[in-house]
Amino acid sequence: MTLEQRISAFISLGRQLQNALDSGEENADLSFAISRAEYKNPYFTAENTKSALQEIIGLLQEKSLHTLIAQTYIQEKPSKRVALLPEGKTPLDAFPDMLCILITGNILILKPAEKDPLLPRYIIKELLAIEPQFKNYIAVTENFLSQFDAIIAGETTRSFEIYMQKYPHLIRKQKTSVAVLDGGETQQDLERLGNDIFNFFGLSRRNVSKLYLPDTFDEKRILDGVEKYNSVSLHYKYMNNYEYNKSIYLVARQTHLDNGFLILKEDTNELKSPLAVVYYEKYSDLSQVQNAIEKHKDEIQYIISKSTAFRTKTVQFGESFVPRIEENIETLNFLISL
Repeated sequence: MTLEQRISAFISLGRQLQNALDSGEENADLSFAISRAEYKNPYFTAENTKSALQEIIGLLQEKSLHTLIAQTYIQEKPSKRVALLPEGKTPLDAFPDMLCILITGNILILKPAEKDPLLPRYIIKELLAIEPQFKNYIAVTENFLSQFDAIIAGETTRSFEIYMQKYPHLIRKQKTSVAVLDGGETQQDLERLGNDIFNFFGLSRRNVSKLYLPDTFDEKRILDGVEKYNSVSLHYKYMNNYEYNKSIYLVARQTHLDNGFLILKEDTNELKSPLAVVYYEKYSDLSQVQNAIEKHKDEIQYIISKSTAFRTKTVQFGESFVPRIEENIETLNFLISL
């Protein structure tokens, strides 16, 4: 298969997925995949899976794909067997790596995440229907991986990291996103921040789990601003986390605020908060935040802020889940180097 054939197949896949979403319940294969995924993992609601598919469709637009590929130089050369061990924290979080492996002409050896074993198979089935030649480039296994040339994995155990040192590897370290407020945010800004906090129930590295607030900022404004997202209180697994964390803080008599579905807790040490909790830290000078972010830069996916004080990783309120081509450049460069 040539690069252009691979690109054409993925563009067609984007169109096929869009048609499937547009047809709704009339598309039996997609409806079955969505319902089975939610049965397997209750966090994979139909709404969340459709949102993930819409992100994929955006990535598979002809302009987006060509823009992505233009950032690198893909040569036609012998294929390498690349093992992929995704985390499966959100629906189809394996797809960008699947795309990069296949678009570079390499062979995908996928071991699906325990939390997301079904949706990648649906995508592969659709892709093979479009371009059967991919059959020679895709293998899905539940067994221990033993025959591969390189590996891409989510956060894993120390012993497995040591094992992977024998191979070219790309390990996804755990990351999270933070928000830096200056006190001048509007009600609309805070509502948009709610999307950064609650999208995919807060399970993604793009979700905000830490707030930096001015000394004079009233934290209750955050709870009021995100009230429109109270539908998460209807999700039993999310609320189990909320109730558990709330009980811990109450028993330990730790100061916190909550609105019935989100807990705000002051914490000056940690970035990553438990599910249904967002940490916050007060500052008197923005340089304090700059120093903190510089210290933890390798742990941060995005900085949500209106400030121009942060040179990289900064996005506007509500936009942490907007698909970005640059997120895949590191993966492509790794694969091209094999």
